[in-house]
Amino acid sequence: MHGSPQRDETDLADLITFGDGSLQAEGALAQLLETVKSGAVVSARDVHCRAWQLKTIFSFRSMANLPCRRYELTNDATRRFAGYACCNTKLNGVQKRM
Repeated sequence: MHGSPQRDETDLADLITFGDGSLQAEGALAQLLETVKSGAVVSARDVHCRAWQLKTIFSFRSMANLPCRRYELTNDATRRFAGYACCNTKLNGVQKRM
């Protein structure tokens, strides 16, 4: 008999990392933020083979005139994460690397 699969608390570790005092978009999320048009949905698998749906919601300019995007991540309808990412600056905690 097998027990329930144990969830890793770092589900987003290969999509978002913490370094230098800020969050950084990585892997499929970084690629989505840099290359995919707003409204598009991209499927990706994390290092634990869980399927994620990544979606850019809209693009905008920050008050410092930096390009930013709002995005959402969902995993099997059980996990949901949304945030804002700006190029080379922190906004709502997530930073997109260029």
